[in-house]
Amino acid sequence: MSGDSPNALRALVDQMRELTRVTLWVVTASRRFRGQIMRVVLLDMVSLAGWFGALAGFVELLRALEFDADFTLGPISMSVSGPVEVMGVCALLAVLGGFGALCNYAARKGSAGAAGSLLADLRRRLLTALTGPNQQWRTLVSGPPRKWLRPLAAKDAAMTALALWSLLNTLLPAGIAILVAGYMLVLDPLLSAMLVPLLIPYLAALSLAYARVATARRKYLELSPNAVGGIVDALGALVAEDGAHEANFQAALERIEGPEHRESVTLFFELRLVTQRVKMINGVFLVVCLGAVLSFYVPLIEDTERTWADPVVYVIGLRLLLLAAQKVSGGLAMVSRRLPEISSLSHFLDLSQSTTEVLAGNRNSQLFSSASDDLEGDL
Repeated sequence: MSGDSPNALRALVDQMRELTRVTLWVVTASRRFRGQIMRVVLLDMVSLAGWFGALAGFVELLRALEFDADFTLGPISMSVSGPVEVMGVCALLAVLGGFGALCNYAARKGSAGAAGSLLADLRRRLLTALTGPNQQWRTLVSGPPRKWLRPLAAKDAAMTALALWSLLNTLLPAGIAILVAGYMLVLDPLLSAMLVPLLIPYLAALSLAYARVATARRKYLELSPNAVGGIVDALGALVAEDGAHEANFQAALERIEGPEHRESVTLFFELRLVTQRVKMINGVFLVVCLGAVLSFYVPLIEDTERTWADPVVYVIGLRLLLLAAQKVSGGLAMVSRRLPEISSLSHFLDLSQSTTEVLAGNRNSQLFSSASDDLEGDL
């Protein structure tokens, strides 16, 4: 047992190192489209400003109503003594939040454009690699060209572009998480410092989830072609016969009920549980943090002048922080799920552009021999 722990830790570290490498490779491969990406970043910043302004306005409105004071948001200052004023402030905050939402949609549309540009560029790079003077990529392939070219040009390139899409979609949630975390730190430094140790098991659980999905994806791509391909061959043998012979029927049944097929089915749905697993981790972390917040504030409300507005505002901020963290972690989980395809494409393109002899083919000489075809749809 003690011997398994270092191996498991080493595997986890290797998976996280590969996730970092692949993420950096996607970012580097996208540098030609930095103009599109910068527009996405700027739109996300404007959206973040609108979103945070609406949140800060809500908190200020809550405090103004509690202490019978004027509502102040930046250069705006007004009385909220009556329902008309309150409705006016709510309308203002709704417009501010709506503007942020429109900018967020524009940013997501820009993300799709940048990802589409990367997809087309990756296929152009494949064309250049195949026809260029450097043919070192041949050490990575075997079998009929159509067999290994199809996943490279279709799935691997598409998964890399989707990884960029996922990364760009985490920009706004990441900004929200940073701003809300800073706000919570200013709101109650002591409580925020007490919650920091809870991040250790939280981040460890997320890391395990990322490593698990990447491992499951690789195993699925190894098993699925043989498992499903064998079933298709066996069913084809039955159809080709004039009558369904018992031997062929039993052969098809054995393929369907075989352990290889059962495991591939389990892995198929295991890959679709990744986002739910991340949500579960975030949900557990939220419950633990809520318990810590209430345990901290309830004695203070009873013994000091602190009011229930303090824990309410802090809990709202905590909830928003974790929702943003969930979106960021979900985006990284999607990149982690696509590690095998992105790694295959990055090895192929990097080797084709290398000016020195690289023994990359020894790393995984069968990367493209079986095409790693997913016969059950896009994951």
